[in-house]
Amino acid sequence: MVDGRLRVAREGGGLQLVVEAWDQVDHNLPRRRLGLYALGYQILDAAGRPLPGYEQPRMNIEFNRMPPQREAVKVAYAADSGITVHGSASTRFRYVLTNTVRDGELASGLWQPAELPAGDYIIRISASDYSGNQAREGRELPLRLTDS
Repeated sequence: MVDGRLRVAREGGGLQLVVEAWDQVDHNLPRRRLGLYALGYQILDAAGRPLPGYEQPRMNIEFNRMPPQREAVKVAYAADSGITVHGSASTRFRYVLTNTVRDGELASGLWQPAELPAGDYIIRISASDYSGNQAREGRELPLRLTDS
């Protein structure tokens, strides 16, 4: 971290954007976590304005129709995702936002920081449940893209 921003080298290839997020029913125990329905991300400038091509969140994950491929779950969820029944200490939903799992489609993807000039940016996560309720807190990550 530099000045409260995650430092990311522009060069070196693309990156997977992974977020840990979940839903919770009001008054449920904190360990009772539910999966989300739709997730995406935007890249913003340092002032919080969306960059061209990111005016709307890239909603790559939407559990409206799962693709038929067996690996679809491993494309949507990152390593260390799991529920307590399967040996995890806590239920964890870790989504790979740069991959696509929606509308029966499946694709792996990477975010390319080299496409942007060095400088300060914000990654804003969009996460919602089936009813459309949006996450409001803890959804922005300030970062600094560097040439080294």
